[in-house]
Amino acid sequence: MAKFLPVVGEVITAVESAGKLVAAGVTAPFDPKAGKKLVDSAGQAWVDYKDQNLLACTCRGDGKGIVQGVDAFSQSCPGVAHVRGVVHLARGENQEAYDCIANGTKAIGVCAAAVVATTATGGMGTAAALACVGGSAAATQVALDGVDTGIRSGYNGEFRAAGTIQGVQRAVKTGDAVHIAEAVIAPAQTAAVAAGGAAVARAVASANMASEQNLSGTGQSLTKPPAQANPALTPENLAAVSQQAPRPSPLVPPEGSVGGSGVSVPNSMAGWPNSAASTTSLESQVSLVSEAYSAPMQAQLISENPVKMLNSRGQPSDAARHAFDRHIHQMNAPEALDLVGNWNLARGMRFVNWLQEQIASEGSVMYDVLYRGEPMRAIFNPRNNVAVFVRVNTNGAMDLVAAFPLSPAQQRYLLAQNPRVN
Repeated sequence: MAKFLPVVGEVITAVESAGKLVAAGVTAPFDPKAGKKLVDSAGQAWVDYKDQNLLACTCRGDGKGIVQGVDAFSQSCPGVAHVRGVVHLARGENQEAYDCIANGTKAIGVCAAAVVATTATGGMGTAAALACVGGSAAATQVALDGVDTGIRSGYNGEFRAAGTIQGVQRAVKTGDAVHIAEAVIAPAQTAAVAAGGAAVARAVASANMASEQNLSGTGQSLTKPPAQANPALTPENLAAVSQQAPRPSPLVPPEGSVGGSGVSVPNSMAGWPNSAASTTSLESQVSLVSEAYSAPMQAQLISENPVKMLNSRGQPSDAARHAFDRHIHQMNAPEALDLVGNWNLARGMRFVNWLQEQIASEGSVMYDVLYRGEPMRAIFNPRNNVAVFVRVNTNGAMDLVAAFPLSPAQQRYLLAQNPRVN
């Protein structure tokens, strides 16, 4: 069934062929005949792929092959197999009905295990996460085949193996090198497909996050090399933006209070453009920067609403993960924290704690900025040039958006807003 599907068929066949070639290399020195048989079987895997795969059959105009592939696929595809099972049952074809329903149900179980594992390993490093997803899918397949075997055996009053269990049974009975290899490879094929799906899901999620948080105005776009300063973000260019006629922004508290706390806001923020259109060609950039908050005001805001960097599971948020993956090598964090390296949950939590320390640092300075048409706050630590950008919600809560070291031009522009307002 799996070889019928484009992409999946290629992965399945590649794993089968490679596995048999490896087995042949191990076996040949001791049993040349078995080794040759494994090599021949590795090649036959691609012949079977050619005969069964939808794309291959379509390219050569093999209508019969397509019909046969669809028939086999429909016996195991979730949903389709269940419908087909009901049809067989209505016709009194009990064995065919059970086969379809059992195969479709097992496929659902394996897919569900892969999805759960993919979600649960979101905070892990890529290699470890994919290994967990693949292992979970393969283990689920073997377990469900065991349940299927038990049901079939109980119903028939004799041992009736199914799926991977059937492959092991055949290998034990025949002792054939190809059968043994196939018994081992079958779960590995499931693991490879599940891990591949998880890799795609992680890549899509990362791309979406990068698109939403693409800091093009600060030279931090994923499409550009790390730490590449954007020449457009200069005091000269941004001066033109600050001279535009301001309009009040509904997201900025009125003069005299912030979030109902009674803390005064900078006079420069009395009116802001509330639309990206107001920043013309710089609409995706940090286009307005307030004077720095006073130290007491900054301390009160952070104390009342600490920057949120964890998700609902208590793990580092996607924004924190993006900041780590993209910029940890540039942030000059203390070596003792062991932050430089591949992402894992423990390292991610240390990174989040370190970012919180940058925000709370005695020398840090907070500014109101307009980024991509949206009011945000930037907290800059001049000791290591790290800036943390946060989104301010209507209730005053602050969520991490990005964190990265500023270029020299960006530092000069922010520091030009000093001294602090009182």
